Amino acid sequence: MWIIQEVATATGHATALLGFYPVQWRFLTHVVFACCREMCPSPLRVMFLGDAKGLSILRQLEGEYKELKQKSELDREARLAIEVPERLRKLLRKTSGHFKATEPHDHLYALLGLLGTDDIPQEICPDYSMPFEQVFHKYAVYLIKNTKDISFLISHRRELTGVPSWVPDWRFRSSEEKNSSPKFIDLSHLEISRDGSCLEVDGIVLGKVVTVVHPTQIEADIRSTNLYSKFGGAGQGEEEDNLIATAKAILTIFRGMQKLKDMCFRDLTTVLPGISLSNFKRHWESFWKVYHDDVFRPIREMLEGAKEVDLEVLMKDESGTMIVAIGSELLDMSATGLGILNSSGLVMSSRTNEPIQIDDIICLFNGINQPCILRRKGPHYKFLSVCRMSSFHEDIIEERSFKGYEVRRLVLV
Repeated sequence: MWIIQEVATATGHATALLGFYPVQWRFLTHVVFACCREMCPSPLRVMFLGDAKGLSILRQLEGEYKELKQKSELDREARLAIEVPERLRKLLRKTSGHFKATEPHDHLYALLGLLGTDDIPQEICPDYSMPFEQVFHKYAVYLIKNTKDISFLISHRRELTGVPSWVPDWRFRSSEEKNSSPKFIDLSHLEISRDGSCLEVDGIVLGKVVTVVHPTQIEADIRSTNLYSKFGGAGQGEEEDNLIATAKAILTIFRGMQKLKDMCFRDLTTVLPGISLSNFKRHWESFWKVYHDDVFRPIREMLEGAKEVDLEVLMKDESGTMIVAIGSELLDMSATGLGILNSSGLVMSSRTNEPIQIDDIICLFNGINQPCILRRKGPHYKFLSVCRMSSFHEDIIEERSFKGYEVRRLVLV
């Protein structure tokens, strides 16, 4: 984490050491990004782009810090009370999960030098004697009180104990969406209890989970194809065998998705006998990306039985990539479960260690671009995760109205 501050605040030109060879930081970033542009699509390029993401963030933060320092001292001090919390919020959103730190505290403390002021608010001053979980809690309370923003809940992993469920684990990455601050409720209530243990917030209740499907047999069938362990070059004479094996794997995923749809509707009609097939079908199609782009029309027609299955079409270009992505979702879904709501809505947790359960409720909060999963805990609720996928996602992105749903004041603990 400290490299962020070292690069951004350097008075001269930053230099990186590759082994014992000094390389100008600016030259290094230019070379890396040029390689990213020129590399052919491949698993290697995906890995390379992941590593280059950190460099991209560093370069962006360096530019922002230098721009901040160019402002006059008077102008900056005049707006200090507003700038510090908002800048900290943006820094955490950009850096969470992208950098490593020996001390968990440093995922927060290493950013303080980029706030553009030496006058650090008392609430966020470094204190290494405090357990890092409590430090994360203090920062969450500070941000909520000063920015009225809870978008930090968009986190795909959490390993914290001894603090409220809504405190984020800033060691891990959050999702990155263009539409990051949707507003669903005008004048939404947002308040922290005096002791900092409870977060009281207004949310739109989209429904309650009435059944959960775990496609364990579908997962076993997909894993038996070894598709996800085969990425890489084939040896001489292996290409034809690999092509046949890949074709079988693609077909297994395709059939698995068809089976899952039947399983979901069967389970839903068991708990809600009068449920509408058309309403379920609408949510099913909203849940999967394959139904959102016309380039995948042939896949949709094959899935719905309107067209014969054509393996050649399923395997080529964008179609093959989409099927492989669906297979990956099905594998994770076996662990997280696919939750089905009393409204026929479909949701999947973003955290594989927090499987969705019957009676969990699904809510929308201002500033969060995916529904959230909550679980009853006495008179209050425990925050589980945002949804990794949901059948409400397109409505959220398009900022459609949710006026037909109940707005409820919820207390998260």
